[in-house]
Amino acid sequence: MSTRTLFVGVPALLALFLLPDSAASRTWRILPDGTGEAPTIQAGTDSASAGDVVEVVCGDYLEWALMVKPDIVLRSESGSPECVTIDAQRQGPALICWDHGSRLIEGLTLIHGYASSPIPEGIANYGGGLLCTRGDVIVHNCVFRDNEAAAGGGGMFCGTSSEGGPPEPSSAVVTDCRFVDNHAAGGGGFGVGLLATVELTGCIMTGNTGNGHAGGIGVGDGWLTMTSCTLSGNSAPYGGGLSCVMASPLVQNCIIAGNLQGVAVYCEMESAPVLDCCDLYGNEGGDWVGCIAEQMEGSGNFSADPCFCDAGGGDFHLCADSWCLAGHHPWGCDDLVGALGEGCVARD
Repeated sequence: MSTRTLFVGVPALLALFLLPDSAASRTWRILPDGTGEAPTIQAGTDSASAGDVVEVVCGDYLEWALMVKPDIVLRSESGSPECVTIDAQRQGPALICWDHGSRLIEGLTLIHGYASSPIPEGIANYGGGLLCTRGDVIVHNCVFRDNEAAAGGGGMFCGTSSEGGPPEPSSAVVTDCRFVDNHAAGGGGFGVGLLATVELTGCIMTGNTGNGHAGGIGVGDGWLTMTSCTLSGNSAPYGGGLSCVMASPLVQNCIIAGNLQGVAVYCEMESAPVLDCCDLYGNEGGDWVGCIAEQMEGSGNFSADPCFCDAGGGDFHLCADSWCLAGHHPWGCDDLVGALGEGCVARD
């Protein structure tokens, strides 16, 4: 398992990227009609130098396998995923981050990415929406929807393989993102692989499916810290919410509820996830069972209906009397449990 330490924390990282040296950096504006400072998003990222921003004007873009070079920012002009949609049309993954160095991706919607290769164990089978390998990426306020990978990480994958040389570390900090209706053999929403170190904060995983392991998130021989996330409505035979193989992720203040197949958290090959202040409830295969059974009601863990405002409609805000709200927790955890706070009246 990797023990690599991630960066310096999300706020500091965002500040470093969003405040480039104005004397040295440039902003490349990309327009849907091709009349911007570069004709396509790929042309903009190819032209950008370290410290530059590639700013994509609101609209729909039909591009795939976009290589995002290190030390640049790729973002929508508004910073909102409703602004820019990159449709890969199942021609390849939407984005690829493959090289040493860090980059920031913000405010994009990535759809119809497809990762598939004739090489069974090749890294090209991973990361339908975004593949991060042999490098580092920060992803903020993005949506991954209807992407697919033949192996792992339908929405996004961070990790490496021996293809193309010796395995090398990679890392990702992912904040306030949604992973919706993605599919893979394992890790339908997100896959964490070999030599990867990943932080997920404030993310929502819903409607994702896996053929075997992990409808929501699959961790295989990598390191994951997941904080204030919501996993609901996902499906896989082994771990509807989270699956761990040779991995022991740290899961804090998360909701894993209402997943449609598999146990809430599945373990294999000496995995030992640690859960703290988490709500596991209503998962088809069981909640506090298997490798996490002894953690129920320890470290602030509990099992109660989180009372989503409208899970079927994709609204995972909480009703006013949810135990997951800050100050409502039955065992005294002070912070919000899950990705979103109060959004509707108390239940009847």
